[in-house]
Amino acid sequence: MTGSHEMVGTLQYMSPEQLSGNPQCDTRSDVYGLGLTFYELIAFRLPLEAAELREQPLDVAIRRIRTEDPLLPSLLLTQCELGEGNGVITSRIRRLRGDLDWIVMKSIDRDPDHRYQSAAMLAEDIRRHIAGDVIAAAPPSLRIKAGKWIRKHRGWCAAGASLASLVVIVGGVIVWLLSMTLAANRDLALRTYIGQVQIAEDRLRRGHTAEAIEILQRLRDAPSLSPLRGLEWKLLWRETHPDELLDQFPAFHNGVDDVAVSSRSQVAALSRSEQRIRCFQIDANHLRPDGQLSSDDLRLAAPEIAAHWKQRATGADQRRVDSMTWGRNPQPLISCLAYTPDGTTTRDWRC
Repeated sequence: MTGSHEMVGTLQYMSPEQLSGNPQCDTRSDVYGLGLTFYELIAFRLPLEAAELREQPLDVAIRRIRTEDPLLPSLLLTQCELGEGNGVITSRIRRLRGDLDWIVMKSIDRDPDHRYQSAAMLAEDIRRHIAGDVIAAAPPSLRIKAGKWIRKHRGWCAAGASLASLVVIVGGVIVWLLSMTLAANRDLALRTYIGQVQIAEDRLRRGHTAEAIEILQRLRDAPSLSPLRGLEWKLLWRETHPDELLDQFPAFHNGVDDVAVSSRSQVAALSRSEQRIRCFQIDANHLRPDGQLSSDDLRLAAPEIAAHWKQRATGADQRRVDSMTWGRNPQPLISCLAYTPDGTTTRDWRC
């Protein structure tokens, strides 16, 4: 047995740190030699035989000892030349699997820190095995296995790490470009939407209701613009489609002959049979009653007033639904309603 810090020894029994010329060799190198002796005792041979090492150049033999992990004794024993059906070998393999395999492998670990730190600790673990107690040696953890594999395949690991870094960088650039593109598309869609709403409002104020409706329909149907629709779109749509709002309320299905909707979200409903005008305020798509007037209160508007209103009000501002004629009823009844363009006054007259 060699002493601490000595480089003298038989090649096949020398530890990796001795072969590397490490001046810090200690008793753990002796534990390595004991472990190889134990290995040879139970497996009938060393992981690397002397004859096998002598056939190779010295630097190759040393590199193999320093880099190759030996097989488990039980696994090496299955390759014994005594034959597959030998009962002695089969029985020995069965006894080696488990504790003895790991005691030997802990003794000859290439990393001195993972070995038994002294011969006494090795002997104590063997005694635990004989007594049936739990041993200190155990199969290497996944972290240790991964570390050994990385050290053994440094080139491939370096290439893999470089490739992974490249993939991460390229992926990051692609994600950034994609996010920038999506942001630009959202900005373009928003600017397009705002511009179209402004155009629709201008067309509506100039009396070109059909053009305004066409623009609002495009904003409703376009997949990229539809999610942007807000209160401004709803207000313009309500101005151009008053009947859609009124159809939601059963109160207007019967007994109402004419309806007017103002730019201030006010609704006036005329019932000729009752000769009453009911007023409502549109509040969050609900009609809130806001009083009523009878024909006695309104009095009948003079023909010149009705003519003046028809001349001043445009189709976009008037927003009225013409009712059917009253027929042969001789009574002069109020039959038409409209709001002034500013939404402050209701006009009524006879058809």
